[in-house]
Amino acid sequence: MQYVVMKTDDIRTNLATEQYLMNSDKIKPPFMLFYIEKPCIIVGRNQNTMEEINQKYCEEHGITITRRLS
Repeated sequence: MQYVVMKTDDIRTNLATEQYLMNSDKIKPPFMLFYIEKPCIIVGRNQNTMEEINQKYCEEHGITITRRLS
């Protein structure tokens, strides 16, 4: 098994890297990614952020909101 330790705490970079690795032939499964995030909310493809997330609270507290492709 291979593992990748992410050096960034930005969820957007980490999710993009995860997606890249899953679609790349440079690293073969199985592999594990290790990362530590700043406060964030990750929503799924079909979630409605307007109904499920308090946007104002997130802005006031520096919480990043991002969407997964899966």
